[in-house]
Amino acid sequence: MERMKKLNIVVGTFFAELGRVKDTLSQRKYFINIRRINLFELRRFLLDHKEFAIDLLDNPAIIEHETFTDLLWNVLHLTDELKRIINFDNLREEEYEDAKNDIETLYQLLIRTMQQRKGNKNRTIEVL
Repeated sequence: MERMKKLNIVVGTFFAELGRVKDTLSQRKYFINIRRINLFELRRFLLDHKEFAIDLLDNPAIIEHETFTDLLWNVLHLTDELKRIINFDNLREEEYEDAKNDIETLYQLLIRTMQQRKGNKNRTIEVL
């Protein structure tokens, strides 16, 4: 019990560090319009928090939380993918599609992580 309590504190810290989302996710269906996302600002945000994500992965308790670990690895993957882009004004269609797929994966992992954190997969999920 004590170990799960500590793990929940670590996961909670992750969401607190990355900010609070006030909206409640009431369904899993979504559409990501990649052209409306400011990829430059997303890259800046992710790079600003990269060390924090790496520090969390260094925590041995995180390994036990498989979905959260996957979420962190995918955050780092998207960060590295966006870091490689030199000019966001002239992205090829395949680069947009790759970014969209990576963001969709993160969204799905975020929902799964929050479901596990809430302990009930059928409830409305409030992202902290």
